[in-house]
Amino acid sequence: MTKNKSSKVAVSNANPRKISKNKTLNLILTIVALIIWVGGVYFLVQYILAFIIRSILQPTTNTPFYQTLYSILCYLISAAIILFVPKLINKKWKVSLEDLGIIELPTWTDIGLAPVGFLLYTLFANILIS
Repeated sequence: MTKNKSSKVAVSNANPRKISKNKTLNLILTIVALIIWVGGVYFLVQYILAFIIRSILQPTTNTPFYQTLYSILCYLISAAIILFVPKLINKKWKVSLEDLGIIELPTWTDIGLAPVGFLLYTLFANILIS
């Protein structure tokens, strides 16, 4: 007694080259859309936040403290919008920490090199400014 295997095997008439081209095109479009999304969000947050801060604290916004505060708020608000708005729009769209490049905690080498990098950056910035 022989079994009919043809009923279990799905035969695809699709051209493999066409499928790979579609996947490549979708990947390229996704990358371009993500770049536009991240850049656009950061751009808009900067301008909206600058308008708000300048209208409230106009005479004192050129001090380093307010510049640092502005930078921190820009990054935090942009990151929150980039992470959470897609999930609110469509439940299937989720941004994970791996998508952002945060895979594991920093090592002691990373932590130790951060102050060295900061000192070198400060030294070179002072040389270039003066």
